[in-house]
Amino acid sequence: MNSVGSQPQSLPPGNEQEASVPCPPNPHKQRYAIVLIVAILLIASGTVTWVLNIIGIIHGPWSSVISAIFTGTGIIVVLLDSLLALMREDGRRG
Repeated sequence: MNSVGSQPQSLPPGNEQEASVPCPPNPHKQRYAIVLIVAILLIASGTVTWVLNIIGIIHGPWSSVISAIFTGTGIIVVLLDSLLALMREDGRRG
């Protein structure tokens, strides 16, 4: 127990405790989450409109058209986002 000239021991390399600095969010994951939420909302809106038209709460031909547009747009958004992600991934591979 010699306290003269003693220095705090450091941990071996690779075992240092890293400061708890939060990693910045991945912009691709954020974009994917936003696209997924938009697509789910579009598909859900189309489905609700379609069901309300079937049970007779919403009348008229416009409700069938709106439900088809919302559902189709939601599916197209997801497919285009997936296609762009695949193209971006192929571009990185070279």
